[in-house]
Amino acid sequence: DGRARLMVLQSDGVYRFIDETTKFHNILYVFSQDTVALKLQVEEFEALINDPKVTEQALQDFFEQFPNFILNDTYKRAHSRIVLQRDNAGPLVPDFMLEPYDSDGLCDLLELKKPNAKVFVLAKNRTRFSAAVHEAIAQLREYNQFFDEHGHREALESEYKLKAFKPRMFLILGRAVSIDPMTRRNIEVANPEVTLKTYDDILDRMKRRLKERSRSAKSGGSS
Repeated sequence: DGRARLMVLQSDGVYRFIDETTKFHNILYVFSQDTVALKLQVEEFEALINDPKVTEQALQDFFEQFPNFILNDTYKRAHSRIVLQRDNAGPLVPDFMLEPYDSDGLCDLLELKKPNAKVFVLAKNRTRFSAAVHEAIAQLREYNQFFDEHGHREALESEYKLKAFKPRMFLILGRAVSIDPMTRRNIEVANPEVTLKTYDDILDRMKRRLKERSRSAKSGGSS
C-alpha cells in the first residue's frame, strides 16, 4: 500500500545514528518479536471490525487464535465449540466458555455478535439497549439456565473437565457510541446480569497495551 516498514526481531531498544554534524537521528526503532506480533494482531483486528462484511465466525476464529484479546487476569483459557447436549432439544454451542485460573473456580460465558449491530436505541425520552442486545442476552440466559441442572453440570465436567454454575455473562457487540455516561450507567444497572463491551472497547484496550509495551521498550533502550 505504498508503505515501507523496517523491523529487526531482537531485544527491544532504540538505535541512534549520528551524522557529520554530530546530530542524532532516531531513524530506527528495534522491536522485540512479541511487540511486533501484538502490533500485527491489533492491525488485523482493527481491519476485521472495520469490514462491513465481517462474519461472527471470522471474529470467533480470530479470538480463538489470539485469546489475549478476550482474556484478563481472571481467566487462563477461552474454550470455544463446547457442545451442551440437551435431552429434549437441540444442543447449545456458546461462543466461548472462559476458564478461570482458580482450579476450584467456575467458568463464565462470552457471546459474540457483529460489530455493525446497534448497541442503543437513542430515543428522546428513553435511551435503551437495542433489540440486538436483548436478543443476545436472551441467548446467554438460555446457556446460563442449562447449568441449573445437576446432570448437565456433570456432563460438562466429564466431557470437557470444566465446571459451571450460574456463570457470569459477557457480550461483545457493536461499536462505540457517543452517549451520556450517566444514561449508559442507568441502562447497564437496569441489565446487571450481562456485561457488554463494544469492539472498540476491545481495540482500545489492546492499543493501550501495545503503547505501554512500546513505551517500556523505549525507556529501556540504549544509544
